[in-house]
Amino acid sequence: MTEKISLPHPLTVSRWKEEKVIKWLKRVNLEDCIPAFEIRHIDGPKLLELTEQKLFTYQDLKIKHRK
Repeated sequence: MTEKISLPHPLTVSRWKEEKVIKWLKRVNLEDCIPAFEIRHIDGPKLLELTEQKLFTYQDLKIKHRK
């Protein structure tokens, strides 16, 4: 079963710069995603638009198996 990762309120996230997204990735133990997010300059608005399907198109994204 996949653990759902929650975000703060969308209005808050929509104001995030790339650096805040990176801090959030670290806080939710998704450090392995940081390089792919940095390359794509994922900020708050882009993060809110990401879907699971979109993430699977990122061939350089190495997601570890999560319990």
